[in-house]
Amino acid sequence: MTPDMERAHRFWAKQKADAKLPGHCCRCGKESVERTCPRCKQYYKDVRLRKAMSDAFSPQSVRALLRRVASLELAVSRLQLSGRSAYKRGYSAGHENTQRRLRYRLEGLRGEHAAHRVGCKTSYEELAQLNHAYERSDER
Repeated sequence: MTPDMERAHRFWAKQKADAKLPGHCCRCGKESVERTCPRCKQYYKDVRLRKAMSDAFSPQSVRALLRRVASLELAVSRLQLSGRSAYKRGYSAGHENTQRRLRYRLEGLRGEHAAHRVGCKTSYEELAQLNHAYERSDER
């Protein structure tokens, strides 16, 4: 073993032994009031953040994100098409209803109920026989 390797082995063995002592940091082995010293907490927090950031922009995650965006674009276009067809159905139903009412009115003007549209041609004498409210005095 080279002298550098022996030195490294001694360093890591001492750090491992110090980490097991009470009142020392369990990661770096230095004296600390808490189980893990604030410096180690911050260091490993930064490590986790760097790892998360590198994972977020890895080629696999970018490809997955692009696939998801493409599927969302398809879903939005389907929603637009279905909204358009629903609007067309509603419009045609309303148009059909309007046409039906127009046909009924025209039929009423041309057909058997035309007298009711123009005005009743029944005389006052006939109405008076049906209802006393139409009885008239001879003043007219």
